[in-house]
Amino acid sequence: MAEQRAFFRDGFTAEGEGDKGAVRLNGARLGIFSCHGATLRNATGPALVAESAQIERGAFLGPGLTAVGHGDQGVVRLSGTRVAGRLRLDIAGLSNTDMDAPLAAVEALTYAGLPEGAPVSHWLTMLAGAAYAPQPYQQLAAGCRAGGQDREARAVLIAQRRHEVRHGHLTPAVRAWVRLTSWTLGYGYQPWRALGWLAGVVLVAVLLAVVMGAAGGLSRPAPAAGRCGVVQAVGVGLDLSIPLIKTGARQTCDVNGTPAGQLLTVAGWVLQLLGWAFATLFVAGFTGAVRRPG
Repeated sequence: MAEQRAFFRDGFTAEGEGDKGAVRLNGARLGIFSCHGATLRNATGPALVAESAQIERGAFLGPGLTAVGHGDQGVVRLSGTRVAGRLRLDIAGLSNTDMDAPLAAVEALTYAGLPEGAPVSHWLTMLAGAAYAPQPYQQLAAGCRAGGQDREARAVLIAQRRHEVRHGHLTPAVRAWVRLTSWTLGYGYQPWRALGWLAGVVLVAVLLAVVMGAAGGLSRPAPAAGRCGVVQAVGVGLDLSIPLIKTGARQTCDVNGTPAGQLLTVAGWVLQLLGWAFATLFVAGFTGAVRRPG
């Protein structure tokens, strides 16, 4: 019954062995579940197994919880559990004697708001150590958004994409695309990165136009023949790199047929292509078009 409660208070110690856990509450229906100062140990399996449980008012695994387990099942297993109220999980109190194994299994765990007992960064570290599943990240991000912590929500979703790239089931083409958007857009959650890349393209174009112009690659059309000035070369560089926006500099100063001019022409094609690519990526990131669903 949902009004039943389970309290493991200060001084409570449970030791067990095997994959069923030192404490097992699979499918339990509780009003409150509290491990305040309890010590749970299992040298050959998880310390606590409470999968597919339903807890109506709150689950408080801490403060002061010490849970030591062993193996790839994790120390605390809460997969499929629904907590209608608050959830506290003191991650610092969890220890897996198998150094490469996860601390907790929380796939399909649902709860209200943000989990207590550890900052979001600690949750991300815990999730990164487990097998990849999108739901725990989406649940945590939803809690961040509900609490007005949009920056933390973006950090959670970016961490999800990183985990997916490392351990998710992606085709090589999709993996390559996700990696590209990670560098240029922060997986779609930091579109300002594309503007930074575009600014770099513009800087390279301007410097190249100035250098090639000094080498004779730019000239004024007849009848005002002769080399172009630095300001005019800067304008040419801007025209070669920024999509849609034109300064008009190339009406009075343009690339000529000299070797330096030909090199600048070819470089201009590449720079224009990159400029369009980064501008398009920025728009896609700003509108959320490149964000993959959870």
